[in-house]
Amino acid sequence: MAEARKFSFQYLASKPFPSLELKDHKDKLCKWGMENRLFAQTFSFDEEFKSYLAQQFATDFFLSNDVAKCIKTAGTSGDASYGIALKVTGVELEAIPCTAVSMSMFEKLRDNGIVQENGYIKKCFEEYIENVCIADQLRNVLLNEEADDYHIYNDSEREEFLFRLFTHLCVGGGVCQYEDTVSPYSSLTKLMYKDLVSVQKTPDSQDLHVITQVYKVKVMDDDDIVFPDARDHLNSFAYLLVDPLKRHVTLFHHKFTGGLW
Repeated sequence: MAEARKFSFQYLASKPFPSLELKDHKDKLCKWGMENRLFAQTFSFDEEFKSYLAQQFATDFFLSNDVAKCIKTAGTSGDASYGIALKVTGVELEAIPCTAVSMSMFEKLRDNGIVQENGYIKKCFEEYIENVCIADQLRNVLLNEEADDYHIYNDSEREEFLFRLFTHLCVGGGVCQYEDTVSPYSSLTKLMYKDLVSVQKTPDSQDLHVITQVYKVKVMDDDDIVFPDARDHLNSFAYLLVDPLKRHVTLFHHKFTGGLW
């Protein structure tokens, strides 16, 4: 078998992410406690990507000095800063399904009364899951496995990157002002998904299909997680989104802080 290739990376600082950068969207992220904590950065790479090389690719990415010096993180003053110093002994990698080309999966929220016809989210008694306040039926159905309506989404739907993205935005950061209506979450999810995911038309049918390959990653120093966060939390996450045609990879990550810690 041929020896695995060594990938190298170059930061594409000019790659725009309107869903993170435009004022209206930044205002939402600030309200949800995610501004300057949720980041997307794109890098080019030099070799052909194949899925069987994903582990090598991810390891090379986080071992690259050209990557480490450019990664954005939350600074101590609340602003974003550049550069991380990691001791990397391994990268845990999980392939994430990414096939959705529409927002149709979220119609179930209205069909099952989680969201009313006017867009308002039904409330519920407060409880906490991993220091996340569950005060409405939306977060209840997304996070609470004991909820009566949790079953409306099966495991394969919950694994989809689009569903994960929506959930991440709904959960927000440790200090989060939740929305009364679903539209702010769904609209920004749609825009962010378009920023992160590439699609193509199938030549025969002209149907859209996703070409981006998505991987959830945890960077390890022996048995300890060192990125995206030493403390494991449902809304501290990092994904590598690989466009094999453009030879671009986007690091999309967030660190949950605050809450009741």
